[in-house]
Amino acid sequence: MIRFLKALKRNNRKEWFDAHRKEYEQAVKLPARQWVAELRPLLIKLSPHLEISPRSIYRINRDTRFSDDKTPYKTWVGFSFWDRRFKKDQAPGYYFGIDPTGFALGAGIYRFEPLQRAVFRERLVEEFSGQSFASAIKPIKRAQFELKGRELKKIPQGYDPGHPLADYLRHNGLYASKEFDFPSSFGTAKFTRDVVRCLEACAPLMAWLSEHLRMRDS
Repeated sequence: MIRFLKALKRNNRKEWFDAHRKEYEQAVKLPARQWVAELRPLLIKLSPHLEISPRSIYRINRDTRFSDDKTPYKTWVGFSFWDRRFKKDQAPGYYFGIDPTGFALGAGIYRFEPLQRAVFRERLVEEFSGQSFASAIKPIKRAQFELKGRELKKIPQGYDPGHPLADYLRHNGLYASKEFDFPSSFGTAKFTRDVVRCLEACAPLMAWLSEHLRMRDS
């Protein structure tokens, strides 16, 4: 897989990819599907409502419509495992990405829908749900994941800037992210277990988001 991605980075053209499509199928697509199958029983233990299937694998083709970079293919492989009780674009989920330099893990919601964002803010300032949120992010910080999604410069109007969770009110999404070098277990079954073990720190946040932010019509 890594060898093919390196070659694709040097030759990111449709003509080259078409000539090497069989290699892509064998070196990237097939191992990705196999890896999803290996992950499924382990991730379900963390979050039982996840969609974990071939649909979880990102397409290799890039969407170049709104990008200055017109290279046609991604030089990384991405996986997304989302809570299927949500609409896909609103769902909390786990993310795994791999490129020739290493891999990245993530969990959460990249961007809130407007109503979802409003509910998130209200849940933060409510006593019980706010306390459970504070507990949910503790293991993420201990595991040295970075919490991302903060976009606002100021606390939204109508909220107390002195609230202990006020900084999170500035978020338009909330997800944990961390990058890793390849371990010696890469390419083995142990690597799969190691990945899931790293994501265990994110499971409480996933549970909190799933409990508090699922819209009734999802």
